[in-house]
Amino acid sequence: MLRLFYNLILISFLVAGGLFIEETTTQSRVIFCDVGQGDAILITHGGTQMLVDTGRNASVLECLEEKMPFWDKKIELVVLTHPDADHIGGFPFVFESYVVSAIMYLPLEPDTLISSTVLEEISQIHATGGEVVLPFNGEIIHLDTKITGKVINPFFASRLESDCFESIAETQLWDKNSCWLDGNVIAKTTKNNLSIGIIMDIDGVGVFLSGDLEKEAELALLDSQTLQSVNVLKIGHHGAKTSTAKEFLGEISPEISVVSVGKNNTYGHPSPQVLRQIEDIGSRLFRTDTEGTVEFILKEGAILSGK
Repeated sequence: MLRLFYNLILISFLVAGGLFIEETTTQSRVIFCDVGQGDAILITHGGTQMLVDTGRNASVLECLEEKMPFWDKKIELVVLTHPDADHIGGFPFVFESYVVSAIMYLPLEPDTLISSTVLEEISQIHATGGEVVLPFNGEIIHLDTKITGKVINPFFASRLESDCFESIAETQLWDKNSCWLDGNVIAKTTKNNLSIGIIMDIDGVGVFLSGDLEKEAELALLDSQTLQSVNVLKIGHHGAKTSTAKEFLGEISPEISVVSVGKNNTYGHPSPQVLRQIEDIGSRLFRTDTEGTVEFILKEGAILSGK
């Protein structure tokens, strides 16, 4: 009888595990991890993972451990949108815990200890056969048939406009920033406006991940006519009043807007003005400070569920 009891437990475990495997290998998901005042967005389909930013500290690991299968210790692509601590501070912990197959980052000269540490780890990824990807404007991301995307930033050069990076052998690429940035744009704008923006297509659902892009870059994107309407928008810069221009928001007209922001933060994020603008266009709002991690299950152009 005792053996039968243990066998039933084992069968239940295997069935539950099989259901979990089937679910994680067939669903497409975009997950806005609750990392406090910061960004970390996990995109998954099957055994493929893409992580956009890593939050400020090790809290990103809690999200990855919960949302990725426990046996999967590989992330196919990490994108670090810009070198602020609340976007890259968790990368050393990700680097220690997971194999990173490829990384896309903003090659600006390091100005903090954490950005120097991250660059050293990027060098290690390259040295061990990983791919270092530069964020040329219009650069295509293709992880599998369900996860594709395009880099958009009006201040970045396109790959066709640059002949500087035939081979990436070093990470000290800031010495050649004129090859991929528009003139002296570093001196003319904020670091936030140099965020890597990405329009993702996740199983037919459009998702715009905007990093900390501010109104200047948003309006420049409008002028460049590279924007398109999306289903889901990650609101720029945690809902700060310097981001989310009314014209920009109207152009992309998201069904859903997500603010990744820390509870009781000292910055006053999200701005009441930004929240009003989101409400005015009828976009459904999700906030990590009030709801925790926000996850959407996507399939064939539809958002099946969201929290």
